[in-house]
Amino acid sequence: MSTTPPSEEDLQKYRNITITFINQHKNDLVSIFLQHSREASDEDRIGVLGINLLGFDETGKLDVAYLPMRVLGDDTRNRILERIKENDMHIIYFLMITPLEEQIMELDIRDLM
Repeated sequence: MSTTPPSEEDLQKYRNITITFINQHKNDLVSIFLQHSREASDEDRIGVLGINLLGFDETGKLDVAYLPMRVLGDDTRNRILERIKENDMHIIYFLMITPLEEQIMELDIRDLM
């Protein structure tokens, strides 16, 4: 495995794919998030939508799944919980997972509801 840090161009490629996907599917993503968070047990009610691009280069597809906080790593979970404290209830969180990085993204859903 290479220890060379990824280029900004490589990082931006996956970020742009994710942002484009979110923008094109906002309403569907909000519906998925709200449905899962409402139907989840109390333990799993707080979560994020994971956008997995690990196989994107080979398949051209990405996967979306509701991820309860309990399945996230400590660092990721703590960063999201800090963001939740600073924001209000109208924000949903995405965890973008690529071969190069994991990044938290936020979407204000007030105009979509």
